[in-house]
Amino acid sequence: MYTENFYMLLGTCVVFLLIALYSSRRIASIKDFFHRTGDFDWFLSLSAANVTLGTGVAYYLSSSGRFGWPMLLSPLMVYVGYLAFSTILRLRPALQSASSGNFLKWVDEQAGPTPSIIANVAFLSTISLVLTFLLILAYEIYASSMIFSQLLVKDPTQESIIVIAFVLSSITAIYTLWGGVVAVLKTDRIQIVGVIVVIVSIGYATFLLTQNASSSLKTSSVVYDLNTYWGIAAAVCGAVATQFYSLLNWGAISNFPEGHNPSRTLKLTGILTWLMLSVLVISGIIAGGADASISFKSLVEGPFLTQQGLPSFFLVGGMVCIVLSTADSLMIQIGMFSYDNILQGNSMNDSPNPKGVRNLRLISMFSFALVLAALIVFIATQPDLLFLLFAVAGGIIVYAPFMFMMLWMSNRRELLAKLPGAISVGYFGLFVVAFALHIVALIVAPKVTSIIVTVSFAISSASSLLVYKYLQRGGVI
Repeated sequence: MYTENFYMLLGTCVVFLLIALYSSRRIASIKDFFHRTGDFDWFLSLSAANVTLGTGVAYYLSSSGRFGWPMLLSPLMVYVGYLAFSTILRLRPALQSASSGNFLKWVDEQAGPTPSIIANVAFLSTISLVLTFLLILAYEIYASSMIFSQLLVKDPTQESIIVIAFVLSSITAIYTLWGGVVAVLKTDRIQIVGVIVVIVSIGYATFLLTQNASSSLKTSSVVYDLNTYWGIAAAVCGAVATQFYSLLNWGAISNFPEGHNPSRTLKLTGILTWLMLSVLVISGIIAGGADASISFKSLVEGPFLTQQGLPSFFLVGGMVCIVLSTADSLMIQIGMFSYDNILQGNSMNDSPNPKGVRNLRLISMFSFALVLAALIVFIATQPDLLFLLFAVAGGIIVYAPFMFMMLWMSNRRELLAKLPGAISVGYFGLFVVAFALHIVALIVAPKVTSIIVTVSFAISSASSLLVYKYLQRGGVI
């Protein structure tokens, strides 16, 4: 075992815990737990979360090693999506003054009262969202544990992965539940540095690999068959849907006070995300390899693991930042959307309410128990990391076109008022079908997950366009 690296893991986690305990003193109301404003904070938070979403290192090294140079389309589409998102937000100033806890709830408020909670856009969408985020959080910890086992143990075993997963799970739960969004944003200032350190380290290791006369670019080993093209298409669909998570993020479009510029924040987020993801794609292409954890180990072992010291410590600390930067955001979003849209609470309530904050932490602890259950299944079955991500996240991608349609319609309240009802049930049904097909495919034929991602995203996009045109013509759903 690389004992010094394990101490670095624990030390970095302790730093985040101390920040959370300090931040928790400022949480007196429900709003304090869930919401905070600030252009710079959101720029750092969104950038870190986008790069690490689904443990970006595992995803991009693995997918790029399999699919070759066309994978550069993925970070490019992330940038294009954020640029479009920024432009739309600038054209829809009403969103910037929205005071609702989240975008889905705001849409329902524009529509007015509905006969039942199921008729709301937010209710069924949130059930889909929460289920997906719970699984992504479990994936985040599982994939990170796989990578950490390579950094901390010379000969990793399933037991070592379980121990690392337990440590990461405990730290994520404790510091997020106690520190709330204040702790998340404060730690993101450190975590974005750690993310950049890891990406620079991977880039440096890739440079050393290219200097080795016996090594060469591994793209020649990529077989450009139908499976490869489906994989690239799925990656592009996922990149387009990346903005969907930012749109759902509690501060990406609302709660920006006068004088702030969320449109500029999103544009800068797209640029930084594009640059960092491109480094990962190029590194994955050069390193090659179908398994992200093995590819990562072989890439960094020479310059970092064979000689213990500061470079190795920085790499381990940065990897802690990578897993926590998305995990903490997911924990807050799961709690906030459940509280607002399922339990019908008000996350914008700024009245002092210590008991309410305690209840929020209890609800989040229950949610985390579900994460641990999924994590145990992942560790026991050890599915392919790339196709597992497609399976757990592919279903929610069907909501991305729906969300952008509502974003575009946000300046026309009369159109939003027609959305609740059948449209909400329809997208929920599409999510259930896509999610079920993903799980079956993961068990029976994992490569088929990329086909399901692409087809379901195309069906959702076409449906959203048809719904928009129908509402424009005066139809009522």
